[in-house]
Amino acid sequence: WVKYDAKAMALWVGKYLGPTVAAQVPETKVMGSETCNWWGFGGYEPVLMADANVKKYASIISTHLYGGTMKAYPNIQQ
Repeated sequence: WVKYDAKAMALWVGKYLGPTVAAQVPETKVMGSETCNWWGFGGYEPVLMADANVKKYASIISTHLYGGTMKAYPNIQQ
């Protein structure tokens, strides 16, 4: 469990985690962020998806349903 804001998460995934995993175990999928509830997801998803490096390495963006109300994210479904 770590507490990154969305920009720090994007930097970590796009610059450190993604390239390291791709170089060492390229068949492994990288998950961009897994917020603890739907309330947090809306603040992370647009920042992660706006970062070209995150999109290059992270094939999964997710959340847990511990709280909040689910809603559709059409851009993810595409």
